[in-house]
Amino acid sequence: MKANNITIENALHLAFTPEYVDAFGLAEIADVWNSNHDTRDLDLNLNAYAEKCTYKMEQDGVTLEFDAWDRLTAEIERFAGVWVLLYCNEVSWNNRPEWLTNSVRNAINNPDNTTPSTSDTMNTETKTVEFSELSHAGQCLDIYLHNTAEIYQRYTVEAVKLVVNAFTNQGPVKLDDATAWDNLTFWISWQPVTKKAVTAAVKLVKKHDHMTPTAKDIEQVTRNYTAYIVENAKYEVENA
Repeated sequence: MKANNITIENALHLAFTPEYVDAFGLAEIADVWNSNHDTRDLDLNLNAYAEKCTYKMEQDGVTLEFDAWDRLTAEIERFAGVWVLLYCNEVSWNNRPEWLTNSVRNAINNPDNTTPSTSDTMNTETKTVEFSELSHAGQCLDIYLHNTAEIYQRYTVEAVKLVVNAFTNQGPVKLDDATAWDNLTFWISWQPVTKKAVTAAVKLVKKHDHMTPTAKDIEQVTRNYTAYIVENAKYEVENA
């Protein structure tokens, strides 16, 4: 395949076509994570998937605008994480592959049509979204995630403790507080306890509201939830 100077967005679409997903085992990566919830292995596997995708594109003669291959690799890894989360939520769906592809495409084609650079990825991942800006399904997801007693007791309390412990046990070389909290907001978003909380809330939206949150809904609400976790952790640290 020969493509001249395609955009980051088009290259991302290409990375989530069946040709790439099947060739590089993204479903298998999701199955492994779903069975052991080892976030370190998941991060390594998502990075490997992204690197294989970009390598194949280069081998196939694809040229990327501004030659931004590092940026593309980071973006593929980010959206592969969304794909995995959706896959694990929708494991019983017969039409899962098509639904996943469409959901990830919707996430890529966000309304402001921006794709952050590699250096901005963490800030993009942790930026919160106003409740009024969420879709109806996103608002329901946000409400269940923040206001369900079982989710709070089983997952939120544990997540707050993890962040507090991580902040207070940084080791001999400590980051300034602002950087540390920003890093922890990104870090907690990928921890199993957070993913379990989001999965539980998604199930409640489906059960009670008969809607299915999209990849964009899940990504936005997860940002708000992790910010909430970190705010509670800050309060505990400051009032210890």
